Amino acid sequence: MDEDFKSGDTLDDKYLLVRKLGEGGFGHVYLAQDDLLEERYVALKCLKIDESARERYLIKEMDFLSSFADPHV
Repeated sequence: MDEDFKSGDTLDDKYLLVRKLGEGGFGHVYLAQDDLLEERYVALKCLKIDESARERYLIKEMDFLSSFADPHV
């Protein structure tokens, strides 16, 4: 998913993009509203790295994030 989405786009037939929150070397982060649970907002990270590197990157990021002991993460 290396394209730049815009507000109003829907991803995975579930998430309505509200706005772009930021962009880094690996991808874009968007604020989105869950269409199924209308009052729930989520942050979606859309990766712009090639397919072969995605799995390694995601596993590394999940491992890092799992080390946080904060209920807001």
